[in-house]
Amino acid sequence: MLLLMVLSMTGTIWVAWQFAVRQDAQYNEQRLLRKEAAIERSMTYVLDRIPGPFYTEDIPLVFSDRICELSDVHGLDISLYAPDGRLLTQSSVEANEAADMRLPDAILSPLGHSAESVERMDLGQVVLAYWNVKNSEDKVVGIAQVRYEKRTVETGDFKSFLIQLAPLYVVLILGGALIAALLSNRLIRILTLIRDRMSELDPTEQQLPIAYQQSDAIGGLVEEYNTLLRHLQKTIGELAQKEREGAWRLMAMQVAHEIKNPLTPIKLGVQQLERSWVDQSPDFDARLKRFCKTASTQIDVLAEIAQDFSLLADIGIQDLEPV
Repeated sequence: MLLLMVLSMTGTIWVAWQFAVRQDAQYNEQRLLRKEAAIERSMTYVLDRIPGPFYTEDIPLVFSDRICELSDVHGLDISLYAPDGRLLTQSSVEANEAADMRLPDAILSPLGHSAESVERMDLGQVVLAYWNVKNSEDKVVGIAQVRYEKRTVETGDFKSFLIQLAPLYVVLILGGALIAALLSNRLIRILTLIRDRMSELDPTEQQLPIAYQQSDAIGGLVEEYNTLLRHLQKTIGELAQKEREGAWRLMAMQVAHEIKNPLTPIKLGVQQLERSWVDQSPDFDARLKRFCKTASTQIDVLAEIAQDFSLLADIGIQDLEPV
């Protein structure tokens, strides 16, 4: 979130700077057009009031003083050239603002082909504009040059804009940091709770699900944990049920075996007693007494097994102790 705010602030500054640069470019273009038209009208006004014909060699005499007046009025340096590119007169005497002594062919050629055209040479911070000067006979007698210095973006104004914008972004960044801290603490608290619950998870104890009402990513994680917890508890219950059923089956098998043990001698005694009766054995009475005694003993064993099993059903499997 903080990164987004920083990127937003950077983007705002960049967009504002680009907008200021475009506005200055449009301003310079429109101002240059206005200045060109105004200077051309002023020069036409001067030429129209000259009696008689006007030629190239008359330019230094006519504009020797007026070119400085025009420069002061319009705030631009003006130079006048002959049609062949020779410098005739100029308004500036500063070395760094002095005009070239001769115009380059890149300017003369387009002006020579079109008497109405205005040519420009962009030198970065300076733009040189050229157009033909004509007399009353509509003949080209010279070439006018205007030196226009572009207005650059005022860094002081832009700094003022940034100073006014900075408090807003400071508040947004601090607010974002506070919100991020609150959300992070809440996230860490929930994740810590899930971690503790998972580390304390014990199949032998009943675990409570985590209560979380929000429908977000953390809510999905909590819901998944609760689902797994319910599945684990269900699985543990099923395993316990199977263990109980297995224990009862094992107990039933042991009881059946214990019951079978006393029944076997009773069955053998019955078979022997039956054979003695059929054979009319003389010791039948003695055998009958032994069988009765054996059967009585085994019946007591069965009764004891039944009584122990009844006690086991009363106390429950959970009360069994190893012996």
